[in-house]
Amino acid sequence: MTDERLPEPLQWDGEHASPLALSTYADAEERLLSEDVVAHVHGCSSCAWRLGEMALMTRSVDEALRSAQPSRPPEASHAIPWGAVAASVALSVAGFVPRLAAMPHAAASLLGKLAHVAPVLAHAAGHVAHGGLGVEWTGLALVSACLLVAGSLAVARLRPATRAL
Repeated sequence: MTDERLPEPLQWDGEHASPLALSTYADAEERLLSEDVVAHVHGCSSCAWRLGEMALMTRSVDEALRSAQPSRPPEASHAIPWGAVAASVALSVAGFVPRLAAMPHAAASLLGKLAHVAPVLAHAAGHVAHGGLGVEWTGLALVSACLLVAGSLAVARLRPATRAL
């Protein structure tokens, strides 16, 4: 271990301890000072006075730093913008109104398509009920169902929690 000390000329300011030596002493780093300087600080009222002034200045700086509050951004308002909500609902209704006239035609078209698809679905269901799917297809259907359930559980667990308004 090396004996690290401040050079002797930096420890003295004439017959008294230098400001650097007093600061070092105030920082509880006496091991960096010579024994002569430490003894002088203990015995000299002028150096003790300067050391006290330095401690008071350090304390006032510390108090000023503690009292200073960091600036924070203003809190976000959690109020619901009812005007914007009402405007978006009005625009949605206005966009939907022209589609209301086409609703009866769309419903009739859907029923017509279902009438064409229903016999095909009924035939497929009868074939499955009569002949079955077989062991391989049944096993594949069960594995697929299990994978779908496991995947949806994983997504539900990994999804971040939502906050209620």
